[in-house]
Amino acid sequence: MKYELKVIKPTELDDVLPIVLPILGRAVSRDRGIKLSTIEKLLRDGSTTLLIVLCDGVIIQGVVIEFIITDYGDKNLHVTHLAGNDIDNWIDALCDVLHNIANNTECSKIFITGARLGWEKVMKNRNGKVVNITIEVSLGE
Repeated sequence: MKYELKVIKPTELDDVLPIVLPILGRAVSRDRGIKLSTIEKLLRDGSTTLLIVLCDGVIIQGVVIEFIITDYGDKNLHVTHLAGNDIDNWIDALCDVLHNIANNTECSKIFITGARLGWEKVMKNRNGKVVNITIEVSLGE
């Protein structure tokens, strides 16, 4: 199997969003903090950028990134949403691409938010560590 990562240009969104949005929907349904329509709006207005992972030409992963400037003036690459399959086959390539983007845009850190607990294990060997945990308390269900 051949895995490939691609940064999607705004002009290419119409071709890939019908495939990627349902994949990203799995992450959105877990964190419940944003609607798919909002993700699409942010991608279309250029506030965020979409990366996809292809396996033999088929889209299997969606990654949404943005840049954040902190109060201290640091610039960080923020992965807001990611969802897909076969992580062990493409995680190294994704990390390489994220590092290249971060370095080329003078970011000081990469943050992945909304990641499930399994990401701690995956990222531990790639210089990643858990710095925050989100606790969800359901009310009235």
